[in-house]
Amino acid sequence: QDIELVSTGSSSDISNATMMAAALVKECGLGESGRIAASGFAMMKDMILVEDNKRMEEEIENIVNEGLLLAFVTLETMKEEHKKLTDILKKSVTVKRRDIEHIFV
Repeated sequence: QDIELVSTGSSSDISNATMMAAALVKECGLGESGRIAASGFAMMKDMILVEDNKRMEEEIENIVNEGLLLAFVTLETMKEEHKKLTDILKKSVTVKRRDIEHIFV
């Protein structure tokens, strides 16, 4: 799938996901490279080695790409269910629980 096909709304979501992944890696120590900086990142941002920063950026990119792939796969595999949900929403502004259960269960 091409990132160029991403809409403005989902582009904003991807940007937010990237910022969240960066915080998780750089500030909370998520992943292997994140452990390098987790202990004192807030106080030592400028002291992180270039190589460590590169590894963290690669890890952040991998996290975001895995999320994008999961989103594309989910949308593709649940295409019929999404179409049914869209049809309901074309007729009404609300969706009843029984409709959701009928579609997704």
